[in-house]
Amino acid sequence: MTDIDARSSVKDLPAKDASPDYVQSLARGLSVIKAFGVENPRRTLSDVARATGLTRATARRFLLTLTELGYVRTDGSQFWLTPRVLELGYSYLSALSLPEVARPHLEALARRSTSRRRCRCSITTTSSMSPVFPSIAS
Repeated sequence: MTDIDARSSVKDLPAKDASPDYVQSLARGLSVIKAFGVENPRRTLSDVARATGLTRATARRFLLTLTELGYVRTDGSQFWLTPRVLELGYSYLSALSLPEVARPHLEALARRSTSRRRCRCSITTTSSMSPVFPSIAS
Protein backbone atom coordinates (compact mmCIF):
# COMPACT_ATOMS: atom_id res chain seq x y z
CA MET A 1 0.00 0.00 0.00
CA THR A 2 1.17 3.54 -0.68
CA ASP A 3 1.10 6.22 2.03
CA ILE A 4 -2.11 7.59 0.53
CA ASP A 5 -3.72 4.16 0.63
CA ALA A 6 -2.62 3.52 4.21
CA ARG A 7 -4.04 6.85 5.40
CA SER A 8 -7.40 6.22 3.78
CA SER A 9 -7.85 2.60 4.88
CA VAL A 10 -10.94 1.89 6.97
CA LYS A 11 -8.74 -0.32 9.13
CA ASP A 12 -6.98 2.84 10.30
CA LEU A 13 -10.22 4.56 11.32
CA PRO A 14 -11.21 4.72 15.00
CA ALA A 15 -13.34 1.91 16.35
CA LYS A 16 -17.03 2.62 15.93
CA ASP A 17 -17.39 2.67 19.71
CA ALA A 18 -14.77 5.46 19.94
CA SER A 19 -17.54 7.98 20.58
CA PRO A 20 -21.32 7.80 20.66
CA ASP A 21 -21.35 10.62 18.09
CA TYR A 22 -18.97 8.89 15.65
CA VAL A 23 -20.56 8.25 12.24
CA GLN A 24 -18.82 5.30 10.63
CA SER A 25 -20.52 5.83 7.26
CA LEU A 26 -19.13 9.35 6.99
CA ALA A 27 -15.64 8.08 7.85
CA ARG A 28 -15.95 5.40 5.18
CA GLY A 29 -17.15 7.87 2.57
CA LEU A 30 -14.23 10.17 3.29
CA SER A 31 -11.83 7.23 3.05
CA VAL A 32 -13.18 6.57 -0.46
CA ILE A 33 -12.45 10.17 -1.47
CA LYS A 34 -8.98 9.99 0.08
CA ALA A 35 -8.22 6.83 -1.90
CA PHE A 36 -7.65 9.05 -4.95
CA GLY A 37 -4.54 11.15 -5.30
CA VAL A 38 -1.70 12.24 -7.52
CA GLU A 39 -0.45 8.68 -7.90
CA ASN A 40 -3.96 7.30 -8.40
CA PRO A 41 -6.23 9.89 -10.05
CA ARG A 42 -8.32 7.13 -11.67
CA ARG A 43 -9.19 3.92 -9.88
CA THR A 44 -11.27 0.84 -10.52
CA LEU A 45 -13.83 -0.37 -8.02
CA SER A 46 -11.40 -3.11 -6.92
CA ASP A 47 -8.63 -0.54 -6.44
CA VAL A 48 -10.85 1.60 -4.21
CA ALA A 49 -12.04 -1.41 -2.20
CA ARG A 50 -8.46 -2.59 -1.69
CA ALA A 51 -7.16 0.90 -0.79
CA THR A 52 -9.92 1.55 1.76
CA GLY A 53 -10.34 -1.93 3.20
CA LEU A 54 -14.03 -1.90 2.25
CA THR A 55 -15.78 -4.76 0.50
CA ARG A 56 -16.35 -4.27 -3.23
CA ALA A 57 -20.11 -3.98 -2.62
CA THR A 58 -19.65 -1.27 0.02
CA ALA A 59 -17.08 0.63 -2.05
CA ARG A 60 -19.46 0.46 -5.04
CA ARG A 61 -22.33 1.99 -3.03
CA PHE A 62 -20.11 4.82 -1.81
CA LEU A 63 -18.73 5.48 -5.30
CA LEU A 64 -22.20 5.51 -6.85
CA THR A 65 -23.48 7.82 -4.11
CA LEU A 66 -20.53 10.17 -4.66
CA THR A 67 -21.28 10.01 -8.40
CA GLU A 68 -24.91 10.99 -7.78
CA LEU A 69 -23.73 13.90 -5.65
CA GLY A 70 -21.30 15.06 -8.35
CA TYR A 71 -18.06 14.38 -6.47
CA VAL A 72 -17.03 11.40 -8.63
CA ARG A 73 -17.37 10.49 -12.31
CA THR A 74 -17.11 7.12 -13.98
CA ASP A 75 -16.79 5.69 -17.45
CA GLY A 76 -18.15 2.35 -16.27
CA SER A 77 -14.80 0.81 -15.41
CA GLN A 78 -12.84 3.58 -13.71
CA PHE A 79 -13.76 6.31 -11.25
CA TRP A 80 -12.19 9.75 -10.70
CA LEU A 81 -12.84 12.79 -8.56
CA THR A 82 -14.45 15.91 -10.00
CA PRO A 83 -13.55 19.49 -9.13
CA ARG A 84 -16.60 19.53 -6.87
CA VAL A 85 -14.52 17.87 -4.12
CA LEU A 86 -12.81 21.24 -3.73
CA GLU A 87 -16.05 22.46 -2.12
CA LEU A 88 -15.27 20.23 0.86
CA GLY A 89 -12.23 22.29 1.81
CA TYR A 90 -13.37 25.66 0.53
CA SER A 91 -14.94 26.83 3.81
CA TYR A 92 -11.66 26.33 5.62
CA LEU A 93 -9.51 27.86 2.88
CA SER A 94 -11.77 30.86 2.34
CA ALA A 95 -11.51 31.76 6.01
CA LEU A 96 -7.70 32.04 5.81
CA SER A 97 -6.14 35.41 5.19
CA LEU A 98 -3.31 35.94 2.73
CA PRO A 99 -0.72 36.23 5.53
CA GLU A 100 -1.89 32.96 7.09
CA VAL A 101 -1.52 31.16 3.76
CA ALA A 102 1.80 32.79 2.85
CA ARG A 103 3.60 32.70 6.20
CA PRO A 104 4.65 29.00 6.25
CA HIS A 105 5.95 29.32 2.69
CA LEU A 106 7.87 32.49 3.51
CA GLU A 107 9.39 30.87 6.60
CA ALA A 108 10.48 27.84 4.55
CA LEU A 109 12.01 30.13 1.93
CA ALA A 110 13.88 32.09 4.60
CA ARG A 111 15.26 28.85 6.09
CA ARG A 112 16.49 27.69 2.67
CA SER A 113 18.48 30.82 2.09
CA THR A 114 22.06 29.99 1.06
CA SER A 115 23.34 33.23 2.52
CA ARG A 116 25.14 33.19 5.85
CA ARG A 117 23.21 36.24 6.80
CA ARG A 118 19.68 36.01 8.03
CA CYS A 119 17.21 36.25 5.16
CA ARG A 120 13.97 38.22 5.36
CA CYS A 121 11.17 37.25 2.98
CA SER A 122 7.96 39.14 2.46
CA ILE A 123 4.99 39.40 0.18
CA THR A 124 3.62 42.69 -0.96
CA THR A 125 0.23 43.80 -2.09
CA THR A 126 -0.82 47.29 -3.00
CA SER A 127 -3.57 49.37 -1.56
CA SER A 128 -4.10 52.78 -3.18
CA MET A 129 -0.66 52.45 -4.78
CA SER A 130 1.13 52.19 -1.41
CA PRO A 131 2.86 48.90 -0.57
CA VAL A 132 1.34 46.80 2.19
CA PHE A 133 3.37 43.99 3.77
CA PRO A 134 0.83 41.52 5.12
CA SER A 135 3.43 38.87 5.99
CA ILE A 136 7.15 38.92 6.72
CA ALA A 137 9.29 36.00 7.84
CA SER A 138 12.91 35.88 8.99
